[in-house]
Amino acid sequence: MKKTKKCCDPVQPHFSPRATSGSTIAVMASASSPPPPQCTASGPWYAGVPPYSKNNLIGIQATIKTVYGKLCMEPSGTAAAFQVAWAGIGNTTNGTIWAQMGWGKERSEGSRSISQYRYCENKYNPNIRELSFYDNANPPANGSSHTYRCELDKSTGKWTYYDGTTYVTSLQGPQTSDNDWINNTGNSFRLTGEIHNFEDDMPGTASNPCDFSSCQYKTESGGYTGIGIAAADVKSDNNTEWTAKWISATEFQIWDNSPN
Repeated sequence: MKKTKKCCDPVQPHFSPRATSGSTIAVMASASSPPPPQCTASGPWYAGVPPYSKNNLIGIQATIKTVYGKLCMEPSGTAAAFQVAWAGIGNTTNGTIWAQMGWGKERSEGSRSISQYRYCENKYNPNIRELSFYDNANPPANGSSHTYRCELDKSTGKWTYYDGTTYVTSLQGPQTSDNDWINNTGNSFRLTGEIHNFEDDMPGTASNPCDFSSCQYKTESGGYTGIGIAAADVKSDNNTEWTAKWISATEFQIWDNSPN
């Protein structure tokens, strides 16, 4: 299995109990034996556009291609695992809050069952678990491209989510001081692929990249405009494992260099 994390000393030779009473020594493992496949929950890991500063944000949208890869130890594994691709807005003034939307593939801890979905999140307070909607009934088809859009009504702190022109859901925190989106806006955007385990596939392959195109943001003062990224703004947490390639000021591609 690819990308087995080298976290420990090599396995030293040890002997079968049966060998101790006879003349034949049974070597059970050696330093040259490869480590077993595993899921190292060492993430999250990213490839794409990291948080990019921009004030007064109330909307983000991007057309993202769906390229489902494999999760670590699929299909027999039971460790928690996911791969997602999303567009989102954040605010880090008083701790991190965010809203995001995209597609994903996930396996829950202790289960072999894997789900695919489009999803929406609203983290309205740094100290409170985010609101989320996982639309398992309407996962995007592999190879399809969808325009995901999140928009904020700052008077109520409500985020509304669209797939193209289709309304998907709204997520709104309480109408109290706990809702940090009320009378607030984003101060950064992010568009990225994300995985939980080092061994999970990052979305996309070299021959079939996960493409982010028509990437735009919206501020309080106007409509949607291109995000205006440069090549230096597109990054991978590990260039050996995952590629992030700039295409234009509003487009980039990501992929796993050694997919499962």
